[in-house]
Amino acid sequence: MARMRQRRIFWRLPEGATHGNLHMGVQGEPDFLGKVDRGEVPPLARIDAAAPQQYTITDIDVDPGAYQFAVVSEDATSGKFSDPYQAPEWVAVPLDNEPLAPPFGGGLSFV
Repeated sequence: MARMRQRRIFWRLPEGATHGNLHMGVQGEPDFLGKVDRGEVPPLARIDAAAPQQYTITDIDVDPGAYQFAVVSEDATSGKFSDPYQAPEWVAVPLDNEPLAPPFGGGLSFV
């Protein structure tokens, strides 16, 4: 199974938010933030405000390439959501889960 180097995305929620919703899309996807805002991109993760506001990207089943992320604050009590937020570092995150070629050759000998 291929593994990729872990990356941690983190953010801070505003006062009154009960959850942070992390969304993921392909880098350069037209109107990504607009689609997130309209609810057309389902959250990759919904993280309770009491938990650390972070997500570790590792072993996600995605094609190799560059992706972008955005977070939406949510108040589940009132049903309110914020505009999507995208940190500058989240615009082009390279993810490569293709494995290296396996070792080869080898044998057995007396030493």
